[in-house]
Amino acid sequence: MNWWTSIRIAFGVIWLIDGVLEWQPADFHNLLQLITAMSQGQPAPLAAVISAGQAVVAINPIVANAMLAALETAIGLSLISNRLTRWALGVSALLAAMIWVFGQGLGMVFMAGATDIQSGPLYILVSLMLLKALPARTYRRAYLPLR
Repeated sequence: MNWWTSIRIAFGVIWLIDGVLEWQPADFHNLLQLITAMSQGQPAPLAAVISAGQAVVAINPIVANAMLAALETAIGLSLISNRLTRWALGVSALLAAMIWVFGQGLGMVFMAGATDIQSGPLYILVSLMLLKALPARTYRRAYLPLR
């Protein structure tokens, strides 16, 4: 097992832990409140974006949280098992960006007393680094002779 494989599996375990924790009943009832709290005190453009996300989640917060938990769990399992890894890393980067915006308010960097940018950028960076480290896809056409 090489170094990148170890990092991929460890990153998958982290996503799997996130997913398992997201399945907790309390999270199904707190997702909308979490997103609502993130928009408070933010600059108007960021607050508007977060409010748009809040409006989408408000349609059905239970389904939204279930989708979030399912995606996090699927990403974790995919990275651990090395199945659909490119898909998982692409979704991981996108989901991490969405969580960073809607769930962490860009790390609250525009708020007084902000101390760090939260985990979103790190998840995005690790996802993209692992995606870049994957070996190139190999395509073989059915009509090419074997060598």
